[in-house]
Formats: sequence, structure tokens, C-alpha cells
Amino acid sequence: MFKPARCSRPLAALAMTGIGLSLLAAPAHAEKRTLVLSAYPISQPLFNKLVYAPFKEKCGCEIVVETGNNADRIAKLDARRNNPVVDLVLLSDFGMLEAARKGLVQPLDYARLKNYSQIYPFARNPIGGNYAVGYTIYSVGLVYRSDKTRAPQSWKDLWSPELKGRLALPDVSTTQGPLALQMADLAWGGKGGDYAAGM
Repeated sequence: MFKPARCSRPLAALAMTGIGLSLLAAPAHAEKRTLVLSAYPISQPLFNKLVYAPFKEKCGCEIVVETGNNADRIAKLDARRNNPVVDLVLLSDFGMLEAARKGLVQPLDYARLKNYSQIYPFARNPIGGNYAVGYTIYSVGLVYRSDKTRAPQSWKDLWSPELKGRLALPDVSTTQGPLALQMADLAWGGKGGDYAAGM
């Protein structure tokens, strides 16, 4: 189902896929196999307990995890495009779209995913091109200190004079960054899909 790391093929990747690890399990063969996973550093002890350890037991393989944010890991994939070492990558939808556009990942064969029909429809092919399945859902919201400012009524309020110099937004290279940019774009009337209004 997966090849040992350091093979000469283009990177086979699954974006946003905690689901993917359990779907790739196959009986162990005589040779010892290694799955190299590129993932976020957050919650790795829980991933190890709930995902990696059960997968390793079922697969009979070793798992090597390379961590970092989207931008760092995409840069590593790009730098090693001619000699890939990663077998599976977890990225945000924006990160996966960038990796796909740069030719760093291969499309998935959804027919091989036994529980594909059980995945929420919006998570089955979230960026098009059969490059990914979604594995998590989260919301984007505003957090504020009620002792310092009034409650924002919309995303547009973030540009009010009273918040000048007192606002923190996520870096655009993180998972939340592009989503914050998208919300800014919507708040300021963006309609073109290029985020020009948000910028």
C-alpha cells in the first residue's frame, strides 16, 4: 500500500487526513517497511497513542514523523522533489492546494479507501483533483478581552481605530492565516476569489 521511504517516485500524499493512516493498513510483508509522515507538531503524543501505535501494530511498519508548519514542510517537499522522503503529508486545505499546484503530490485513488463513503461529502475531495480527504473540522472566530474593548460585531470591526496596534492576527503561512484572510475578504466585500479586498 505504501513504499519504503526514499523511493524514486513522486511523493504520494494525503492532505488533511487523520483518516488516511487507518485506511492504508495492510498485512505486514517480510521486509520491514517505514512510513514517513509529514505532520503538524501539535498533539503528537495523542497522535502517537491513538493513530500511529495502532497503525504500526496492524501494519508491522515503522513510522517516522517530520513536523513543522505548512510553509516549512512545503518548502522541504519542494527542496526534495527529485528525491522525496515523505510518503504521507497532512496539510491545511490551502497548504495542500499549494503543494498540488507545485506538483509535489499525487492524486489519490479514492476507490482504495474503504470508508470513503462515510466521510462527510465536503471532505471527500476538498481542493479538487483527488489530492486530499479532510480529517478535521474547525471554526474560525474572534477572541477579545471584554475588559479592554467592546465585542466585535463583525470581522470588519477589526479595522476600527480603537483596535489599532492592539490586534493579533495569525501568520498567513499557518492553518488559520488563510482563513482569517478569507474572512477579511468577505467582510470587505470581496467576490473575486483572489482575496484582493482582504489584502
